[in-house]
Amino acid sequence: FAMHRFNAYEHTGGNQSFCCAILDENGRGMLLSSLYSRERSNVFAKPIQDFTCEFDLTKEEKMVLEKAIASMR
Repeated sequence: FAMHRFNAYEHTGGNQSFCCAILDENGRGMLLSSLYSRERSNVFAKPIQDFTCEFDLTKEEKMVLEKAIASMR
């Protein structure tokens, strides 16, 4: 498991957006991302197989996936 909080948009403050990686020892799991703005929040889930994702990842998602993988070593 790894998590990262950040500001997804200017002028929102508080680091209310986040992404987290949840993996098992075989590299299966998911990335869960939430993008917060004053008007709404969006939540995205992306599957992970063999420590990789078939979908494009944001820089925050890449970072948190690498952090989760590193914590397993």
